[in-house]
Amino acid sequence: MQLEEFVMTRLDQESGPVSRDDLDNLWRRLFPDSFTTRRGRTGFLQSIEATADSTTAGGTDLEFKAGGWEIDLSRAATQTMVATAFLGGLLTVLGAAQLPAAVATAVIPLLFDVRRVTLKASEQEILADLVGSPDLDGGMTPADLYAMLSPTIRDQLSRLEFADFLDTCRRAGVLDQAPDGTVRVRPAEQARFRISLR
Repeated sequence: MQLEEFVMTRLDQESGPVSRDDLDNLWRRLFPDSFTTRRGRTGFLQSIEATADSTTAGGTDLEFKAGGWEIDLSRAATQTMVATAFLGGLLTVLGAAQLPAAVATAVIPLLFDVRRVTLKASEQEILADLVGSPDLDGGMTPADLYAMLSPTIRDQLSRLEFADFLDTCRRAGVLDQAPDGTVRVRPAEQARFRISLR
């Protein structure tokens, strides 16, 4: 499941103990502060606690300490639990507030196929060409961005292919689209978390 990779990478930790505060900080770094994202963060943390508490006998290694809890990420099952709880928090942000934490972590893997959208090598090259341009300025129209491409890339890329490229960038979290139709691109290493339901 690609979501596990995303969460573990953002934690900068493949295994070992992670505290409640570490997971709380992860959520705060990925999402702007709002009422719905605070509810999502609560659902995320409660899902981990509920699921780990119900499976402690199975070796989840949830350890309660004064002031919080700590979870051992050394097992693949634990990493899956954290990723599933993360998706449960996202569903809360999207409006599924009535989903109990323990139920969310049990049901979500059955309902969703989670994939991380990544850019192909050719798309990474196009993005690098755009973000490396000195003329890149805030929100621009897709036509303006296409015109900014270097002549070599523009000669190999039709406008229709460029529109598909922009859609992939949006789903990969490296492009934001404003209500007025302008777009803003960012380097791949600054990708934001984005969830797309199909």
